[in-house]
Amino acid sequence: MMNFEEFLGKSFACECGKIHKVDVERILIRNRLKQSELDEEIKRLDSKNPLFVCDENTLEAIIDELSIPDKKLLILKPRKRVLADMTNVEKVIEYAQRMDNDLLISVGSGTINDITKYAASKLELDYICVPTAPSVDGYTSPVAPILVKNFKETFDATQPKTILISLEILSNSPIELIKAGVGDAMAKITARMDWLLSKIINSEYICDFTWKMMVDDIKEVAKNVNSILSRDPKAMEVLIRLLINSGIAMSMVGNSRPASGAEHIVSHFIEMYYELNNELPLFHGIQVALGTLISLKAYQVFFDNFESLKVIEIDDADRKRNLEEIFGVSLGTKLMNIYLNKVEKLHKPSMPIIKKARQEISTVYQEFAEIARKVVLSLNLEDEYSKIDKDLITKAVMFSNSIRDRYTIFDLFDSLGILKDFSTKYS
Repeated sequence: MMNFEEFLGKSFACECGKIHKVDVERILIRNRLKQSELDEEIKRLDSKNPLFVCDENTLEAIIDELSIPDKKLLILKPRKRVLADMTNVEKVIEYAQRMDNDLLISVGSGTINDITKYAASKLELDYICVPTAPSVDGYTSPVAPILVKNFKETFDATQPKTILISLEILSNSPIELIKAGVGDAMAKITARMDWLLSKIINSEYICDFTWKMMVDDIKEVAKNVNSILSRDPKAMEVLIRLLINSGIAMSMVGNSRPASGAEHIVSHFIEMYYELNNELPLFHGIQVALGTLISLKAYQVFFDNFESLKVIEIDDADRKRNLEEIFGVSLGTKLMNIYLNKVEKLHKPSMPIIKKARQEISTVYQEFAEIARKVVLSLNLEDEYSKIDKDLITKAVMFSNSIRDRYTIFDLFDSLGILKDFSTKYS
């Protein structure tokens, strides 16, 4: 099992040929957090006036372990669910500027962390991260997905200088957030296959070292999933280690490619739809788990019965019409342009290239595909998924490759004219 601590705060020459840099300097994993440890990190970063960013739920989660003066606290609302949108980012920026804060501290899970890290980036301040759930891998990542006018944009963002983790806090987090973390963990498998696919078909750069960073922890999470769902602190440490390593892997290559593929794009598509309609989506990792199941099915088709799908082309007019119906004319047009710019750079791969891609991906697929499927199914998310309209899921599979300039298994199916048949049969 790789020790991520040896890379903290360092630059190093990687086997991929690039120089990687990790801005995270310290990661403290404890059974319970001590106030003195937080105070020491604030002092180490030479802060005299830090601002803690949280919501009412996450403040409750840490109240038994950490004391935060009211005058240093910004509580984002509503209590039901705070969104990682530009409104909340601007709220943090305005408050920190008015109070002359010199350090931001996120107290929360993925949403609070994304808001805080992007605000820290815009303010050119350091920040400390105190996770309250093992729900996402964004704690150490160099990017922040933020809603801007109902479009989920991924921005470069500040990495935390320090992460303070309480296993007791994580173990007591809502079970939906624990399941979300497991879902996000299994997504690393389909993300790896998508990256390998693009390496062969598009000669995309790939860093194999980032997979080596995560692969042992992926196996451990799969082996200990029942203990994780039973809130065992030792098993929880395995999950948060993987999520931390995943974020560090993203920071090394400068984007989310090591951790995010078609499964995340499906989730973003569904999330954008619900937020556009002023409805709460499912938690990120739970939607990602659904995307992972669909992506795994796509790879099963890719390996086992590729020729069973009918060629039914999706013409540009049909795609544009659907995107505008789902997201409105303005956003639909924007997504259509993203898609057209992407496909202009792509080509339909030949069968020899496809066979080469199968060979490249087969080791990961054979070892991990069934493991990932069983782990996701063990989360028992059927009731959650029944809340998502079936037609929306089908359209997410058919059209989600319009929202990111990233090559996945869905782009391969699209270029071969079989994505529409796949989406109607298997989503």
